[in-house]
Amino acid sequence: MADEHRSVIWVDVGGRTRQTILHTQGSGSALEVALAGKSNAAVQMDWAGPTTVYVPTPTAASYPAVTDWAQLIFQDGGGELVYLTLPAPDASIFMTDAETVDPAQITGIVAAAVGTLCSASGALVVSYVAGVRRKAGRDYQ
Repeated sequence: MADEHRSVIWVDVGGRTRQTILHTQGSGSALEVALAGKSNAAVQMDWAGPTTVYVPTPTAASYPAVTDWAQLIFQDGGGELVYLTLPAPDASIFMTDAETVDPAQITGIVAAAVGTLCSASGALVVSYVAGVRRKAGRDYQ
């Protein structure tokens, strides 16, 4: 029986979402259904596939933890914003303030996102708007 990773996006009554990742032997669909039966949230979407195992080589650098991230903001043709998280960002992507993402340093990410990344309505993003460094524990409003 093959391994499966199943990602489940839950949405609550306030519109907030949370992701659950199920690593199972065989299909995790029955587990997803059982979870849904005992949750006040609803499954918004899910996807699954065979497990791919990599040999990770994270870098010890300025922002080595996934609790530090760059929030990259894109926009679709209708003006809807799409937020893309880059965990443990390389310090070289920031301007001298160490907070603002320098678009010239993420051209590969922008090129890969435009025309591929979708908004919640399903429209493709057409442009990069901005990016900023975030860290867990800070209060962002």
